[in-house]
Amino acid sequence: MRNIAVLIFAAALTGACHARCHAQGACGDPAGRDCFAIGVAPGCSDERCCTDVCAIDAFCCTVEWDSICRQHAVEVCAPSAPANDEPAGATTVVAGAFTISTVGSTAGLHAELPAGCEGIFGNQLQHDVWFRVVATRNGTARVSSCPATHPQNFCEFDPAVVVRLADGTPVGCNDENAACGGYAIVEWPIAVGRSYLVQVGAHDQFVGFGCFTLEEEGDAPPACSGDLTGDRQVNALDIATLLSGWGTPYGDATGDGLTNAQDIAAVLSAWGACP
Repeated sequence: MRNIAVLIFAAALTGACHARCHAQGACGDPAGRDCFAIGVAPGCSDERCCTDVCAIDAFCCTVEWDSICRQHAVEVCAPSAPANDEPAGATTVVAGAFTISTVGSTAGLHAELPAGCEGIFGNQLQHDVWFRVVATRNGTARVSSCPATHPQNFCEFDPAVVVRLADGTPVGCNDENAACGGYAIVEWPIAVGRSYLVQVGAHDQFVGFGCFTLEEEGDAPPACSGDLTGDRQVNALDIATLLSGWGTPYGDATGDGLTNAQDIAAVLSAWGACP
């Protein structure tokens, strides 16, 4: 637990703190953690950011780089906004676990929760990021932050989740789920090939990392050769997916475990809408 005296006299200790930081190699050490990640050791890899944070809070260079240190870093070191800060940059995710970072995110479009979804902390989202789900089944999808049902799940901030259609219309929302101690769990109806936007945000200034889980339940359509994105269309998006997985199994359209020129031929031969 933090020593209150250390926090009170942080300014007076700044000079000594800086000396210890550099003596320990904690500030600016390339092997150290990113300044926007928390951990049990002091300091972080960006020397200037680390020094500025430790000038505010000596604890960050003498004891550990905790969530308060990370929040200082967000406030004074100006992290870049993530690529999925707005709906247009939504990250496509598929069934399974997916990671989240709200570091650097802003309150942009749809910064207010839909009516009836508000939790005990209100309906405003100060930080949010966006994901895209292209349904591969006709049935129901679920996004969960609950660690009780999915042990890999965690979240360093208090999350709210909204699911929207492409035009912004909400089709699902959850803020405080009583079945899992307030963690967000949202379900919504899905149709094969339809795209949904998943907005993940927090009510306050705190940001962080997390791992959520996406599940789909329902009837799966017949397999469609060449459809690497699962949108029931074989088009340029599948070529892009193939090229991004070149030399690995991740763009494999032929089933041989490798992405190569044979997969390009397979995608082109299946071009168009799936049967």
